[in-house]
Amino acid sequence: MKPLVAQLGDKVHQITDATQKPPAWCKDFVYKAVPRALHILKTTERLDVITSVLKWFNLVGAEPPTNKRIIKQSGGVSVYIDLIIADITDIKADVIVNSVGKEKDLSSGKLSKALLDRAGDGLQESLSSTKVALGELAPGEVAVTPGYKLRCREVYHCCLPQYTKEKKGLSDLSCVVSRCLNLASSSKHTSIAVPALGCGGLKYSPDEVIATIVTEILRCAFLPENEDDEKGCTKRARSKNVKIVVQPDDSDVKEAFIEYFNEYNKPRGDRSIKKYPQAPHCDKREVHLAVACPKTWHETESEYTEISLPSNSYEFCEISDRLKKDLPNSQILEILRIQNKSLYIQFEFQKRRSQKNIQSGRELVQTLWHGTERHVIDQITSNNFNRSFAGKNGTAHGHGCYFSTTASYSDSYSRKRSQTAEKFMILADVITGNYCEGNQGHKTIPDGYHSLVNKVYQPTIFVVFNDCSAYPSYVIKYR
Repeated sequence: MKPLVAQLGDKVHQITDATQKPPAWCKDFVYKAVPRALHILKTTERLDVITSVLKWFNLVGAEPPTNKRIIKQSGGVSVYIDLIIADITDIKADVIVNSVGKEKDLSSGKLSKALLDRAGDGLQESLSSTKVALGELAPGEVAVTPGYKLRCREVYHCCLPQYTKEKKGLSDLSCVVSRCLNLASSSKHTSIAVPALGCGGLKYSPDEVIATIVTEILRCAFLPENEDDEKGCTKRARSKNVKIVVQPDDSDVKEAFIEYFNEYNKPRGDRSIKKYPQAPHCDKREVHLAVACPKTWHETESEYTEISLPSNSYEFCEISDRLKKDLPNSQILEILRIQNKSLYIQFEFQKRRSQKNIQSGRELVQTLWHGTERHVIDQITSNNFNRSFAGKNGTAHGHGCYFSTTASYSDSYSRKRSQTAEKFMILADVITGNYCEGNQGHKTIPDGYHSLVNKVYQPTIFVVFNDCSAYPSYVIKYR
């Protein structure tokens, strides 16, 4: 039988076009022979063969093998930090971290360009549409986009300053890592891939980068329960699987990172890891998580804006037709588009958290009606729906916020003070996701569900229990 390296060489030559689906034998070979063979190849620096093999991992849905690992356990919490020598576009994780300039141009950096090429143009479009101060990302800020064609749910785009001899930039690096971990934790992600941030055109020292990244991972992971720190890490980071990814052709970075892992895994007394001054704490006001707002929104610096829709606009006509389908005798006086950036960001992150385990055939978000009194409208559009008021109009299907698929049902809750007074109704985006039938005894939602309904087959009433599970998109004033 040929040695593994010889087998690997034979198999490499059998694939002439890496863009085609590999032969049937490839998956078994990847899982059984490749990890061991790659370990041997790395010692001989056969990067050409390694690169070809890593493409197979992506084609067959496998994961590039871990090169080194740090395991830290304390207080019942285990954290795994894996060092992986591979193309980051081949990595499978809930989150991939990217480094981007303040102009948010993904084509200007080696790392971001590679992610853009793999993900598609949607990645740049989403990042460009994120609402940030002055239209640019500031050092230490993070913008979030979907992963598109990458093997991840989300991409965290972070901005770092140029490195200087005064070590300016390590503070921002420290804060960025903490913020990414905290954001991943709050979104219930369990794995995150972090590249060698700053080691390219920004000229950060690989030795300092790996020490800073590992230090922040462990610090965030083992914060005492319920403790919040100045860098934005809240409680213990739930991202217990952190993948630090180094490109195979980055020899200096690869050498520094491998050396750090080797030293860290030695007994504490035998370690010779360089000590770097701890980066100063971040000001919480620097934390900015950018989310792409709807394309229909008007550009504005204000956090809250009400836009009166022109009666001949597509938005106005679409909403008007939907309302009059259920209330044909109604007269629409005005439709306001609600642009509340803070509420929308909360809704978007709640939506992303809810994407996991969605049942087949279920819509994650539906646009539903909510009828209420005039004096409550401003409270909802400014501060969101409040389920603490549950019970005012009944709790037949649970103690939560009620929404309907029909305007005629919600109209009965849009009370008017006289025959000529206006009525008000909200058209909201609601996370309905997985649902089950509710009853008066439901004060919380059962595990695995996002909403309760009046009937499972063709429901017309939805009840949600998280105030961030709905966003008040429009307010309709009508008679």
